[in-house]
Amino acid sequence: FVCKQIREMADTHTQNNPDDPGPPPVALPRLNTIIMDNPDSDPGEDVGEPGSAVGLPEIAHAEVFMIMEVVILWIILFFLVIQVAAIYPVLLLPVAPLAWWANKQKMLVHRSLPCATFAFGFIPGMVLIWFSETILFAIWRFIFSVGGVNTDPTTLEEEKDAGYVMFWLFVSFFVFALATEVGKYLVLKYAKVVFAGALEKNGMMLMTVAGALGFSISNNVVILLVRVIVEGWDIPLTLGWGVYLTVVLDTLHCLTAYYIAIQVVRQEILSHNINIFDILAVPIIARGLLVFVSTPIPAFLNTAAMWTVIVIVDIVIVGGMLACIKFAQTKLPREHIERGGYFGILGGYSEPPTPVAELDLQSDENAVVRGDVEENI
Repeated sequence: FVCKQIREMADTHTQNNPDDPGPPPVALPRLNTIIMDNPDSDPGEDVGEPGSAVGLPEIAHAEVFMIMEVVILWIILFFLVIQVAAIYPVLLLPVAPLAWWANKQKMLVHRSLPCATFAFGFIPGMVLIWFSETILFAIWRFIFSVGGVNTDPTTLEEEKDAGYVMFWLFVSFFVFALATEVGKYLVLKYAKVVFAGALEKNGMMLMTVAGALGFSISNNVVILLVRVIVEGWDIPLTLGWGVYLTVVLDTLHCLTAYYIAIQVVRQEILSHNINIFDILAVPIIARGLLVFVSTPIPAFLNTAAMWTVIVIVDIVIVGGMLACIKFAQTKLPREHIERGGYFGILGGYSEPPTPVAELDLQSDENAVVRGDVEENI
């Protein structure tokens, strides 16, 4: 529509003033930023026809590295614990909706970019976060042990001890939740520093969620691996827990990453008045509650009551995250939501003046676009 209007203006000016080409198009640079599929590309670069994926930035061999990581981990599991290796394909099922989402956004972002962030979260990200969690867990364990708390109970009665429950309350929020969510935040901050304009990239939400899903899947593998080795789970029990972790943890990790990305965009790009607490408080509370309810609380309940409480809490947590995302996303402008590839069903958008309106083409009566602007658009 904008292109059509400019062409009509240019044609009218040329007809009325055949000898006067008109002054330079002062609004053209800003207009190019809005219309071009890739605002960071060279103006002379072939960006393809409208709706084409030609010219999108890509990362070489990212798909190959992602597949190699997934296959190598599977091979390792066959040699370590056959129970986890047997249900490994089930843990990978969430990749299917991610692939569907990537295909829906293939005109926004090249598939190699979400593959690259998935691969980073799958092995490197998981190793870094588990290392951080191990250090923090050891610190809190030492602090509570010095205070006389038995942090390694061997009986059900010892697990009901108030000191042990308090210990798990701290590690749930200040170890597992803190390390994971701060890790996601730091990845976004790192991307902003290393790659100029990373948060303004097309499809940036897809890349963020892909990285979180990669971490979550490998994290589930490690959780099951530890449980099978320590408690001797068989394949059916491992499968049951694998399905639960896939449905709940994968969903929560993706939602918290999505929320953190929205808040970072608001802080870094839109200069909204929010701080680090506004960015991380909701994800840490959600993740911490999930861990706390599923660890010490079951000692006080029978199996049926335990699963009833866990399911109810899981539903409340996921619903709460969706509500928070919906609210936060309404603070973003339409243009960023469209370019970032956000889920429209999770919230609308604010209605500030659009970039086209800000062009203010009539602020100067002489600012008439020449007939040759079409070559630049």
